[in-house]
Amino acid sequence: MHLVKLSLSERRALAQQIHRTKDFKVLKRSQALLWLSEGTAASQVAKRLGISRRTIYSWVSSYQNRRSNSFGSRLQDRPKPGRPPRKSPRVLRALGVLLQESPRRYGYHYTEWTASLLSARPKVFWYNITLYRSKTI
Repeated sequence: MHLVKLSLSERRALAQQIHRTKDFKVLKRSQALLWLSEGTAASQVAKRLGISRRTIYSWVSSYQNRRSNSFGSRLQDRPKPGRPPRKSPRVLRALGVLLQESPRRYGYHYTEWTASLLSARPKVFWYNITLYRSKTI
């Protein structure tokens, strides 16, 4: 017995998701749904993916209950409650660019960025990024 039945178009879309997505969770969910539709037992799929059977059943239920949603959104996490992040995408991009560069380029004698080095950088400081000084980024 198959835990989930997929149409040919759903199977093709899931296979495409596996090859195109950059989201690891979407990749795992897509692969799990394909294996389940082929008749692989939920316990075996869970073991292959290193997750619990309960998670497998949750993914199947979520996928089936969201049939009215677009295909891509059926595989995504649900929105998380709580306060939205404070840092704007612009700030995070600036930080990402800086982290790709070596601190030595800026005259530091370190090979990796630390929170204290980052907070000393005017560009990061102007964007008001609060970092814990004891952590290495």
